[in-house]
Amino acid sequence: MSGLAHNLTHKQETYALKRFEGLNESDAYRFAYAAENMKPATIWRSAHAVETNPKVSARIAELHAATVERSQVTVDRIVAELASIAFADIRDVVTWDEDNAYLIPAAELTRAQAGVIREMKQRRVVTRGQSNSGGEYEQTTDQREVKLHDKQRALEMLGKYLGMFRDEAPPDGDKHLHLHFENLTVDELRQLARESQ
Repeated sequence: MSGLAHNLTHKQETYALKRFEGLNESDAYRFAYAAENMKPATIWRSAHAVETNPKVSARIAELHAATVERSQVTVDRIVAELASIAFADIRDVVTWDEDNAYLIPAAELTRAQAGVIREMKQRRVVTRGQSNSGGEYEQTTDQREVKLHDKQRALEMLGKYLGMFRDEAPPDGDKHLHLHFENLTVDELRQLARESQ
């Protein structure tokens, strides 16, 4: 057992491990505790009580800290990457005129610009036919398709991290959830994202 694990009951440790693995509070509670006969509202309240137990929350933080230390991934790096994707603009990687679109050459892309590209496909298209004068022709063109990472998903993840959204609402119908950033404009949210980079 590591650090804080010896201070927890077996069920609390199981709950902490399941939260660390990515389950939400209620699902982690269902896994660790006998909750088969409990109502969803009771599970939610009980899970929240376990989650806010200082020993349990410290254990979850300890598990995350060990992973961060091993991988050298920081919250700042993740937030910066999400913000880069969330506020990316297709014009950062593609230019166009009335007739054609052009991908900015790879050597000219910054790391941030390249990081927002999810996929790029290139294919050569050969067109054959007859000209108006009766002669045959063959024309070869290269077609490129560029897809950026999912902007909406990045915005959602960034918003959740910033406390703007909750993963799960209380099942008892409480619609009065306080959102820390509900009155901010899009420009103010972008400024917050830039400051976190």
